Amino acid sequence: MVSLFADRSWSSPRLDLHIDDYIANRRQRSPISMVDRCNWVAWNLPLGTVVTFTDHVPWQPSDPASLAYAGGTFDLVGTGWTRCGSLRDNVMEDKTAAFWWREVDLWQGAVQLFQHHNFGGNFATIFLCEWPRDTPVDMFGWFLNDEVTSVQWGALTDRQTVTLYQLPNGRGERYENIKGWGGFKKVANLTDLGCNDTTSSFSWSSVNPKKEIIEPIILASSIAANSTSFTANNTGDNHTDADQSTVVTLKVEEAQTVTVETSDTDHSRQGWCRWHCDF
Repeated sequence: MVSLFADRSWSSPRLDLHIDDYIANRRQRSPISMVDRCNWVAWNLPLGTVVTFTDHVPWQPSDPASLAYAGGTFDLVGTGWTRCGSLRDNVMEDKTAAFWWREVDLWQGAVQLFQHHNFGGNFATIFLCEWPRDTPVDMFGWFLNDEVTSVQWGALTDRQTVTLYQLPNGRGERYENIKGWGGFKKVANLTDLGCNDTTSSFSWSSVNPKKEIIEPIILASSIAANSTSFTANNTGDNHTDADQSTVVTLKVEEAQTVTVETSDTDHSRQGWCRWHCDF
C-alpha cells in the first residue's frame, strides 16, 4: 500500500492507494483529491515492487519503463518494510499527477541518475532488468535528458557495467567507469569529469569471466533402508568466454543370483546337480 499525505503531519489529508486495484505497467492518473497536493509519502510494498509517480500524465509508451514526457519522477521501492519520506528532497512536492507500478528484479542491479550535484534534485532509477543488455537507450523526452550531474551505483553486481553517452544512440563522449567492482560506487559531481549535463543515452553490460570456479553440485536425497548410494564426477577447464555444457552420467549395474536344484531318481541310483545363473 502507498499513502499520500498533503503535508508532513500524519493527520493531514490522506489518500491510500492499494496497488492490486491497478493494472501493472499501465499509466494511471492520480485520484483528483491528491493531484499535485502530495508533500509526504509512506509505503509498504513487497520486495521488488516499484511504484513510480510522475509530474505529468504521460501517454502510454511502448516500453513500460520509459520516462519520456513524464516530467519529474520519484520511485518507491518495495523492501517489505514500512518507509516514509518527504518529496521536498527530490523537488517533487505537489507534483503527483500520475503513477504506475511494476515488479522488478532488484538482484539484477540498478543505477540512480540525479539532476544536481551531491545527489540532489530530481532523480531516476535505472533498473537494469527493464532494459536490454548491450543496447543504447535514448533519453529523449526524459526530464533528466542533458540534466544529469551526479550518479550512484551501489546496487550493481560485481560483473555489471553502465555507460553514459553524450548523444542519443550511444554516440559522442562517454563515461565508462560505472562498474560493480572497485572502491567507489558514486560520483557526486560529473563536472569534475567533463560530462556534466550531457547524458542523452545509456547502456549496460555484464563482463564474462575468463575463469570461473564452479563449486561441486551436491544433490541430497534421503536414503531408504537396504538401499545403495552411488556418485559420479565430471571435471574440466573452460578457457573461453563461451558457455560450456556438460552431461554427468550416473550408471549402476545390478546382478542377481538364482540357484536351481534338481534331483533324478531311478531304480539303480539317485543323484543331484546344482548350478548358478547370473544376469
